[in-house]
Amino acid sequence: MLKKPSTTAAILTMPDVLAAAELYERAFDFRRLRYFDGNEEYLVLGRGDAQIHLAQFGSATPHHLNGGHVADVFCWVTDLAPILASARAAGLPVRRGPDSYDSTPVATTEVVFEVPDGYWFCFATADRVHQA
Repeated sequence: MLKKPSTTAAILTMPDVLAAAELYERAFDFRRLRYFDGNEEYLVLGRGDAQIHLAQFGSATPHHLNGGHVADVFCWVTDLAPILASARAAGLPVRRGPDSYDSTPVATTEVVFEVPDGYWFCFATADRVHQA
């Protein structure tokens, strides 16, 4: 039996918070949480145990630009098929995957999408936990 992976949280800066939120809802099934009601410059979205905070700022600051195998958001899911379908329907390019990785402590299958602000979103399934 797989141990449930930990919660994910990320803060992303961008010039248009509302446009990003609408895309993330449509493409990745995130939902607006009721934090900061009425604040269109800072929104919190949730998907299962994961949260992303969107902050209005003059530009995006993607972290993946500083590392070879880095995503700006990493989110555990139970099934990649719905994410693949909805992200492709939204016109988002796949940057990597789906690829399987068999490393300690967990074997995963991952897919990475790029959004218009340049951020990379990685969605992963925990395929197997290695026993010590």
